[in-house]
Amino acid sequence: MSVHQRALDIERVQTLLVGSDDLQELLDGLAVLAAEVAGREAGVPVECAVSLHRRKRPSVHSGTTPMALQLIESEHGADTGPLIEASMFGSRVWLDDATIEEHWPLYGKTLALAGYASALIVPLEVGERAHAVLVFLSGTPNTFTQATTAETTFLTDAVSQALRIAVKIATGTELLDDLKAAMKSRTVIDLACGMIMLEDHCSQEEAFETLKKASCGRNQKLSVIAEDIVRRTGHTSGPPTAT
Repeated sequence: MSVHQRALDIERVQTLLVGSDDLQELLDGLAVLAAEVAGREAGVPVECAVSLHRRKRPSVHSGTTPMALQLIESEHGADTGPLIEASMFGSRVWLDDATIEEHWPLYGKTLALAGYASALIVPLEVGERAHAVLVFLSGTPNTFTQATTAETTFLTDAVSQALRIAVKIATGTELLDDLKAAMKSRTVIDLACGMIMLEDHCSQEEAFETLKKASCGRNQKLSVIAEDIVRRTGHTSGPPTAT
């Protein structure tokens, strides 16, 4: 692969990073690009799937075909397997011929039934609070040789960097959204307490206890009870009851 072609491919990764609205759109684009580059180097059609897992956040999966997507989703939550090994040890896993795979016979059988003969699983370094894998799939045995893999290393490195940046941005945005939601919830609760204080001529502590009793009695979140009180301002005859 020429230096010029590598530069063009890396530029496409950067364009995807800047132009994607969310992690799903970014993974969709990266999967297509990775399949294109690997197929170009291998000389045979290659499909690709990518999986991103973040702590306390929903996982994101993508595949260039429905079958590729189904394969990587089916491994989600598994205790063992080549994807788990790649993620845990940070090393690539090759399956040269799915029909005679000995180390991962079950995964090899799954690949063969799906119409694939070989696979390459590449772990992606995306930060301490997340992990990701890129899976290359081919219908031809022995597609992913050491030479082919070496030629695509630059791309997997660029994909790792792009995902690392995207995860940081997404995490920051989500934390901000969580903070806003928490602040909104706290504001609603304070408003509801104020209304109860006016209605019952009680202290803030007593008003909050009334909210807590209503929350337990109705088996609803405190913020939900508070929002209901605020919505019904001027239309209630008294504070909420724990019924």
